[in-house]
Amino acid sequence: MSAWGAEAMRIFKGVGGEASGTVESPDRVVEDTKTLARSTRTSPGQGSAIAGAARVPCVLMSISSAKPTGPGLSPIGPAEPVGAGLWPLYLLSALAALHAIWLILEGVGPVDDDFIVYRYARHWVDGGSLAFNAAGPAAGSGPEPLSSEGFTSPLWLLLCALAQSLGMGPGLWTPLVGVISTALATLLTGLGARRVLPADRGRLALLPPALMALSPALAWHAVAGLGTVPMAAAIAGGVWAAAAGRWLWFASFMGVATLFRLEALVVALPIGLFVAIGARSGRPAPAVKITGGGALASQVMRWCAPVALVGVLVVLVRWQLFHRLAPATYFVKRLPVGDELEYGARYLMRATLEGGLPLAGLLAVIGMGERSPGKSGWLVRGLSVSSLLALLYVLACGGDWMVYGRFLVPLAPVLIVGAAASAGTWPSVSLRWGAALLLVASAVFGLRPAVRSQAIFEHHFFEHWWLEVGDALRTRAPEGASIAV
Repeated sequence: MSAWGAEAMRIFKGVGGEASGTVESPDRVVEDTKTLARSTRTSPGQGSAIAGAARVPCVLMSISSAKPTGPGLSPIGPAEPVGAGLWPLYLLSALAALHAIWLILEGVGPVDDDFIVYRYARHWVDGGSLAFNAAGPAAGSGPEPLSSEGFTSPLWLLLCALAQSLGMGPGLWTPLVGVISTALATLLTGLGARRVLPADRGRLALLPPALMALSPALAWHAVAGLGTVPMAAAIAGGVWAAAAGRWLWFASFMGVATLFRLEALVVALPIGLFVAIGARSGRPAPAVKITGGGALASQVMRWCAPVALVGVLVVLVRWQLFHRLAPATYFVKRLPVGDELEYGARYLMRATLEGGLPLAGLLAVIGMGERSPGKSGWLVRGLSVSSLLALLYVLACGGDWMVYGRFLVPLAPVLIVGAAASAGTWPSVSLRWGAALLLVASAVFGLRPAVRSQAIFEHHFFEHWWLEVGDALRTRAPEGASIAV
């Protein structure tokens, strides 16, 4: 190799970090390129000088790609390729949107609870009071608005108020936001999976977005409303940001998810904590790799404090408005512990048969047992712990009455990416793909006509039933009466 070639190879390796695993400073790179330029003038062959000049821009272009993605962090894997490398994710995202649109064509729309949120939004926009009724019972000189909290998603209330201001009703706004959100959730889940899984598990990285596109639960709740799937899209963005080592994006995505529902903290804080530990740890875990120092406390504050602060602000605003630290439904619907656990177990079993999200969570939990730094990183462990906490939360609260496991849907990106990451650490190819086939089969099983047709029938039946009840009460109840059904 010529002297110029040896010099160029040294600079290229220094910039790309392939030889030492570190990134040289831009000043060093500029100095090296000057040395390279001088060497081209002293090279014996004019052709070598021309070739050297042609290679200098390539060296300079690699500076930007060599920058770390966050303070003291480098991404878990190679950056997502642009263009053709992402077309499978674009295709799966489009399929997820079409899945939701198919349900709209079948007559599925916002559930009755979604209309409750719109009623609050309408009264808020019209009169400035967060109340179910425009005016409460007479007090003093006249009727006063009766403030009460009959909603659990503050950010979805804000979006519904925006829809009211634009003159858009639930029948249009909820499905529109849902279709966009399900495509975005699928895309961000796929981008996160590409980061989390090792480079030699590339095909397995397509499993999470494929499961999101197939998921009957995701498509159903995309058009059912209540901000369920928009929250899932925000959590999917948080998983991607954690895998990419971008704490500010992580705080933004998870903060938005917390504004939808406080349950986002169940997964956001453990993931942030484990990524922070990985950023401080000296082990070469694949989730986060050391490229600089930093105290553990500083990393924890960076990854966890902003999201926790959003949760605190939501609680303080709720206390100021309604004098409660948690939504009213957390108190008025409580049953004895034994009954709650029984309902929660039934809820998880039914959700398993309606798409397999609890099964994905159980597979994700297995990732906690992987101790080899070369196979399982801190982020994989964070996803495992978050999945366990998510399942325990749903078990403890007893679930709800809605089909397709609504409480699990916002957490689906964590459960599904965690399951794929856990399977990706297994050395056996047959075990890895056996787990993948099991998850796909459970999603397809949830699409069977018996479940889908029954869910659609119940949706139409109860929608018609509630309309009849409303018409009857409007004609029979005294004017201004407030009735709870």
